[in-house]
Amino acid sequence: MKKKGLFAKMAGLALAFGLLVMGCDLSDNGGEQGNPVYSDFYNYPTGRVNTTGLLTIRNTAASEVLLFTGEVAGANYIGTISSLSSVKVKLPEEKFYNIVAVDKTTYEERGAQASQVSVLSYYSNLQGYTISVAPTGAFGGGTWIFDNYTNYWIQIRKSTQSENYAVIAPNARRVTLPIAIGTAVNYDVYFSKEVKYSGRVIAMVEFTDIRSANLHQFTPTSPTHTTTIGGGGLTEPSADIKPAVFVTNSAMTGVYVYFSNKQMTNGSPYEEFVLNSGEHDLITGFEAGDSLSSINFRAPSWGANFRQVTATGTMAMNKVYLITIPVSGDGTNPITTVEEKDASEFYD
Repeated sequence: MKKKGLFAKMAGLALAFGLLVMGCDLSDNGGEQGNPVYSDFYNYPTGRVNTTGLLTIRNTAASEVLLFTGEVAGANYIGTISSLSSVKVKLPEEKFYNIVAVDKTTYEERGAQASQVSVLSYYSNLQGYTISVAPTGAFGGGTWIFDNYTNYWIQIRKSTQSENYAVIAPNARRVTLPIAIGTAVNYDVYFSKEVKYSGRVIAMVEFTDIRSANLHQFTPTSPTHTTTIGGGGLTEPSADIKPAVFVTNSAMTGVYVYFSNKQMTNGSPYEEFVLNSGEHDLITGFEAGDSLSSINFRAPSWGANFRQVTATGTMAMNKVYLITIPVSGDGTNPITTVEEKDASEFYD
């Protein structure tokens, strides 16, 4: 299940605002101890690290990591994370970002050949999100090229789902990924579609198809591999959209969201998903035929009580179901009203 969104602003104004709030000084670009590797880096070493930022990035690797947005380039530098640590960052706009991480030592030694880890993440000024990165010290000798001829965000994931190889923006061409010679990649392609609410992009919903899976090994005789999505390459998924649930929390407390007594999250089924008081979110990952009455909520102040959706019926394709958690009560009062909407009102 996936969540996130986009609040468009003029890039120049957004960047200026971001620098104002952070108190950044662009003249401080000399790099740590005069290291020329970082001479063109944005505000190195601070970048966009800011304790008031609502995006937390965790480094689960046992080495220092450099962070970038979009692609590895000095102007896109976000910050540096120490081994097994985390940082909070403030980004210029509320929207989706491709967060790219590389091992710092390998980058200093190999530059653009340093291997990368990509994570598609939303940045919000209202709600916190947490992502994890774990780049290795490997370096490239091969090149993986991506051409995206679709209107989808594309995530190229390891078949084990342990991490992304790459994130490609809609209609992006010649996106390149350095990869070590000898590496065998077994991957699935995920198509992500933007979701709107009241004219604002609020979420990503993913689609995949077993036919998009592929396998390739980078060797000295075959060092380059191109993956083409659309445009005669991999076929984009069906236009049918799986059911989703849009929850507004009007209760005076944050709540855990459950489906069939298992905590639901947008993307990580065994991590906590909390919907804060006064916030709303779109929850996906449902299948046609799933029961509405299997959705329920719990808050610590309610004790052992669950607030359950008792509306009858099952979910259907191309539908979004609106649920509001009432203001009052201790969790014992069921939610009896669920409004069904056509997905075209939400999906871009």
